[in-house]
Amino acid sequence: MNYALYALSEQQVITWGSHRPQPRGSRHRRGCPPTRREHPRRAAPPSSIRSRDCSHLLCSPNSRFYRRGCRGQFQLKRRYRDGVQHIVITRISLAVSALAAIVLTVASWATAQEPFSDWPEFSTAGEKLLAYYSYFTIWSTLAAILFGLIVLARSRFSAVLRINAVTMIAVTGIVYNFVLTHDPYHGVWTITSPTMHTVLPFAVPLVWLVSIPARGRCDVTFKTVAWCLVIPVTWTAWMLYRGEVTGGFYPYSIVDVPTIGWGATIRNIVLVYVFFFVLAGFMAMIERAVLSLRGRGQTARFVHPASVG
Repeated sequence: MNYALYALSEQQVITWGSHRPQPRGSRHRRGCPPTRREHPRRAAPPSSIRSRDCSHLLCSPNSRFYRRGCRGQFQLKRRYRDGVQHIVITRISLAVSALAAIVLTVASWATAQEPFSDWPEFSTAGEKLLAYYSYFTIWSTLAAILFGLIVLARSRFSAVLRINAVTMIAVTGIVYNFVLTHDPYHGVWTITSPTMHTVLPFAVPLVWLVSIPARGRCDVTFKTVAWCLVIPVTWTAWMLYRGEVTGGFYPYSIVDVPTIGWGATIRNIVLVYVFFFVLAGFMAMIERAVLSLRGRGQTARFVHPASVG
């Protein structure tokens, strides 16, 4: 059933309900409700609102038309606010993506130019770049670049990439800063390495957290988490394969098979995967908490104080 109210307030016509085209010279252009003649299928409006002055329906807080007016204003403000929020989040995510791309490009150029200290047998630029892109840090940086491009996309594939980016970059930052040991850096590595191991692991999860209300849905589900295992499992298989083919080049000490053995290597890999599932569960809790608070806030703003009680 369509409800419509026409009221004249400060030389403006306020309308709720359907917006049907009216014939030229109709009474609604003068601020009056339509008559039965103009709308034969509609019942004539009650006598209480036939007059020109319908402001008494707007001024009563208990009137449903008053509440609908508040609802319409709130929806317009929410759409404007959501549009601004989308623009801000998109620009910040693109800035993070650009930062990751620039840092990765500079690091790749430096790797191709300088000797590969982790494995001196790699002499050509192709061998050094192939070895450099065998590091989990590089894979997580690539995921961070893609994350900045699809931060607000709504497909399942985008959700999988977002979860992969957040978990992989978080694992990179935590393992690098709290588990691994590394030598002092020189040259461009004094900028690129802290950016990939500290700045991006902080920026990507923060952008993901801020973008949850703008997306309005949860990324972490059983299906998306299952699909998120594809990239880490692929990297693990590639890393172990490269180690066997190159005669012992393993990117990290926690997976160095010649030094710690297969037993310790498999144990460390399993622990990293367990940590991945813990992060995914933590992300699911955060998403549901943020969306729940967002829904409560919208409900509280939607209900007018005068309509309570």
